[in-house]
Amino acid sequence: MKRINPPVIVWLYGLMLTLLTLTPASAGVHISPVGASLTEDQPVALLTLSNQGNRVRQFQAQLMSWHQVDGQDQLEPTRELLLSPPIFRLEPGSQQRVRVALRRAFPEHTETSYRILFREIPPSTPQGPHIGLQLALELSVPLFLTPTDAPEGRLAWQAQVDPTTHKLHVRATNTGGRHIKLNRITLEDAAGKPLSGPLDRLTYLLPGSSQTWQFDMLHRVQAGSDITVRAQAGRKSLSANVSLELVD
Repeated sequence: MKRINPPVIVWLYGLMLTLLTLTPASAGVHISPVGASLTEDQPVALLTLSNQGNRVRQFQAQLMSWHQVDGQDQLEPTRELLLSPPIFRLEPGSQQRVRVALRRAFPEHTETSYRILFREIPPSTPQGPHIGLQLALELSVPLFLTPTDAPEGRLAWQAQVDPTTHKLHVRATNTGGRHIKLNRITLEDAAGKPLSGPLDRLTYLLPGSSQTWQFDMLHRVQAGSDITVRAQAGRKSLSANVSLELVD
């Protein structure tokens, strides 16, 4: 049997720790609501974290400004809002309210986006009869400053066909002043037949940002054909007729 060298063991241990850290942060800790908006009439929001597990957990809260570039989220630390308390301890079965308050001028015309990161501070010593690694949780909560005069989000669609790979490239741009949260996209040809399988993926489109998706075609369509894009944005159903172009 081939023996694994110590450096390889250390690398495997680090990889396992990384994978565990990236595991979705449920594990008995819940947050409500899962998103919030501040308005000029309601400049304060309350988030409640509940520990339904069986061990003590400690968290640090950090506010991040949130932008999107080429479909990718960009987060940067900011102090434009007040988080209180910034560090807290959650006993098993307990709750903690975190207050989010405005301490900047309210934006005009266009919504401003943030994310609040709740990062668990790992205990210095293992708690209880645990064997092996304990998960370090991270929760990310979207938060928006929404001016009353900000226009609703609006999507402009583009679609391209790649005759070589038989894929459709669909792009949406939010030309409005508020975010849009998509959770399903489907494509149909001019006869109403599905062009691909549905895309069930939660996607935020911030004001002025774009996102592109690729779809495998169920049957071929030519450039110049008209297709219908249907999207579900919360409780709203959106649709648009788009003329197919060739991939650049």
